[in-house]
Amino acid sequence: MRASSTIDPSRFVDSDDSSVAFASSLPRVAAIERNIDAQTTRMAARMNASSISSEEEAHLHAERQKLLDKQFDKTITRAESIRLDYVRWSLDRIDDAKHGPAIDALERQIARYEAFAVEVRDLKAQLQSHTSRRR
Repeated sequence: MRASSTIDPSRFVDSDDSSVAFASSLPRVAAIERNIDAQTTRMAARMNASSISSEEEAHLHAERQKLLDKQFDKTITRAESIRLDYVRWSLDRIDDAKHGPAIDALERQIARYEAFAVEVRDLKAQLQSHTSRRR
């Protein structure tokens, strides 16, 4: 069983040691474990969803269309509405298995771009503060 508390790395260094600042800036182990768990779960779900045949996917699309027709006609039952939610969820999982890795890569690139933009903004502010001091 995994401990739910986080580990404070600063407990393992002397308080007068210069490495305290470094140790306390390390990411929390529990946060890293949660991230790994989420990534592993996502990969397993994608592998599972990608194993669905094209015939099964076509059947789910047809079933969704029939249920949507009933919903728009306002003749859908509660059970059918629940089934529609499940079919939509299933199709979303299949879509994620197909396109998820590309979307994840795009998200990583966006995060890198945003971090770069922050660095450029900070550099610009530093340059402006240095040039204003010289005048």
